[in-house]
Amino acid sequence: MISADKALRRGRCPPCRNLTASPKNFQRSVDTPEFVEEILSIDAKLLELIQEKSGLVSSAVQPYLWRAASHFRIMKLAFQGKLDNDPQRYAHCVYPQQLDEIIELEIKRIHGRIDLIQSNPMVLHPPAAELAIPDHLKLSGWPGSSGKP
Repeated sequence: MISADKALRRGRCPPCRNLTASPKNFQRSVDTPEFVEEILSIDAKLLELIQEKSGLVSSAVQPYLWRAASHFRIMKLAFQGKLDNDPQRYAHCVYPQQLDEIIELEIKRIHGRIDLIQSNPMVLHPPAAELAIPDHLKLSGWPGSSGKP
């Protein structure tokens, strides 16, 4: 499910970035509403996963998940025709393309922690370090947030 959604978001799906072009025309930006409904179905499942499991990842990953969750909600509202036609107003809600790499880094961090504990199970280990986000993957700030992601 996630890999199909990732493929759609990597440029093979016109509405993935068209939300900022014209929210009112989102539903008409694809050949069939069924295509958008399928994307929204996947988005709903991913949103549920984020809502239920985001507390299990490093706090450094959470802003990326929240940004994705915002994107999923905005996509649904756009499809329902509930957004105004001010594209720049929604620019910060576009799916964070860094998320895939961030999740891969988090998986490596968690696997490293598991390996450490398994290699020395009788030692009391210090708390796990937070995920260090490389500069090229950092999010831009939310509007009005003083640059915070």
